[in-house]
Amino acid sequence: FCTGLVEKVTSPDTIALYRLVVAEAGRFPEMGRIFYDRAPRQTWQLLGRFLVRAMDRGEIRRGDPIETARILISLCLAGCHQRLLVGEIDAATPELIALDVARALGVFLRAFEIGAMAR
Repeated sequence: FCTGLVEKVTSPDTIALYRLVVAEAGRFPEMGRIFYDRAPRQTWQLLGRFLVRAMDRGEIRRGDPIETARILISLCLAGCHQRLLVGEIDAATPELIALDVARALGVFLRAFEIGAMAR
């Protein structure tokens, strides 16, 4: 999921759309709401359903699945996605994507694994 997500959000078309929505949402708030409902919110819900099953299996600690999904997705987007948005890099290579995903999952699993709160 994480690799597919980062690949999708770092594609040139998605970066261009994101920049456009952010730039115009102040003038056209409805456009921002539509984007929010159809992209971030749906993605959080999809991942949240998966995370509930992981919680039920005892693989990660129980919590609000949408908030947990938002945290994981935010970690995934903290690397090359942010660098693309501000023009620091021109493209997200498979190596950069893999590194971002590995780092995000490492932080996420340390935070949400069973027993992590006891440390």
